Amino acid sequence: MKIEYGKLYDADMIHPLEFDAARAIQSVPVYDWLGKQAAQIMKNLDDLPEAAARWFPVNRYTAPRLYALYRLALKRLNCAEEYPLFLKNGYDLTAEVRGSRSQGHMIAVNDACAETLDDGELLALFGQQIGHIRADHTQQTELLGLLEKSAGQIPMMGTLIGKKLWAYFADWLIASRFTADRAALFAAQSVLSAESLLLRQAGLDPRSPEAEQAISQEIVRGETKPGVYFIRMLHEMPAFGSIERIQTLRAWVRSEDMKQKYPQVYYQCRLELNDAPADAADESLLRLHAAALDGSAKAALLLGSRYIRGDGLPMSASAAADLFLRAAYRGDPAAMRFLAGFMRHGIEGMTDDKKTVGQLYRAAISRGLKASGAEEYPPLPENARLAALAGEMAQKYGSLCDRDAQIVKDAFWIPKGDAVYACMTESDASGAVYGTAVASTGIYGRRDEGSLPFLVTWEQFETGDLYSRETDAGRWLFSGSVPILRKPESMRGTAAEMLLLFKSGKA
Repeated sequence: MKIEYGKLYDADMIHPLEFDAARAIQSVPVYDWLGKQAAQIMKNLDDLPEAAARWFPVNRYTAPRLYALYRLALKRLNCAEEYPLFLKNGYDLTAEVRGSRSQGHMIAVNDACAETLDDGELLALFGQQIGHIRADHTQQTELLGLLEKSAGQIPMMGTLIGKKLWAYFADWLIASRFTADRAALFAAQSVLSAESLLLRQAGLDPRSPEAEQAISQEIVRGETKPGVYFIRMLHEMPAFGSIERIQTLRAWVRSEDMKQKYPQVYYQCRLELNDAPADAADESLLRLHAAALDGSAKAALLLGSRYIRGDGLPMSASAAADLFLRAAYRGDPAAMRFLAGFMRHGIEGMTDDKKTVGQLYRAAISRGLKASGAEEYPPLPENARLAALAGEMAQKYGSLCDRDAQIVKDAFWIPKGDAVYACMTESDASGAVYGTAVASTGIYGRRDEGSLPFLVTWEQFETGDLYSRETDAGRWLFSGSVPILRKPESMRGTAAEMLLLFKSGKA
């Protein structure tokens, strides 16, 4: 029985103390024997179906807000598997993971969380639980639970070996929470949201003076190693250790280790915590990151270029790719060219998709980029029949203002000279735009945070089927195999009505 580290978003997110404690546990001679006994007993005590029957399932129909945040947390932690999510009765602002490698896993959230926590705190809570699963914590907690229930029937647990095992498990239990908090940070994309969750779990208002005073207090660990009583305290008091966890998280986000491995997150967290700059160079980098986060395409492009060169920053292709995406979504042609290069060479796992590369180059060239081989990407043909239909609908419902049209063009990589006739969009707190636009050369859009803009040309639209289908994100209109538009409740005056009229030949 061995802990399989490295399943988390990034193995570097595992807290070093957890590695040390796990090694210590596995060095105890009886560990493997106990692990086999636990695996055998747990096979006969499979309570997952029973638990699922008692709890309230969370999906896009039963709890759309919770489900959307849960899927976002999974995406931000690069987790392809979606573990079943449930609500259960409980007043503590906590959640738990049930299951094992063999059984699979499920997450149960106390219903008080849904009523009390804001979106950032819920993302952090989901991140903690996903982190527990992907760092393989459930195996150890399963074994620990067995030891607690049957310690009286295992003679060796009262010996020196048993005491060592309890002490090592207590160390590991603390460290595993440090690891889960790191996952919470990445899921929420905010150190303040992760801290706010921990403070609320400790019964403190994150905005109160008492909260800041509690965070700044000195935590002193006793010289005696914790043991079985410490473990019981952690079980009985879910918020036990919240202040130490916040201090540990703050130390990590400000560390040189964080700066080297996750430089973008490092500067973002320092900005959140209002850290004073160490010198002029540090102040310049903090300002650049702040401008990029506030939506400056110029700052994002400059920062991305510096991450590629290692100019005053650790070389980071992932940070550069993220910053070039930010700048490209705001219409910067140089960032679009960089992204096309990343795709062509497979940098950061980007796919060399000719259609997307062509979409990027057409958008960049229309915005003034002088690129060799531009003749490979001639403008797409416009559709005169659609233009006539758009004119008729504009007389009935009004047309899109130039400012909104330009935001959509930049966000969906639409050539600057194209006409945008209709759109259905939404934006998040960072200003990122999602949705669909009907333009003179095709249907453009972006579905969510984790996807690139798409394009369906009018030739493809006219030759393919148009139909509606239920998806994980709700009911969508499809063109061929491409989900192009979330279907609205009322079609009148929408992009959906325009597409249906155009497809039916009534234009």
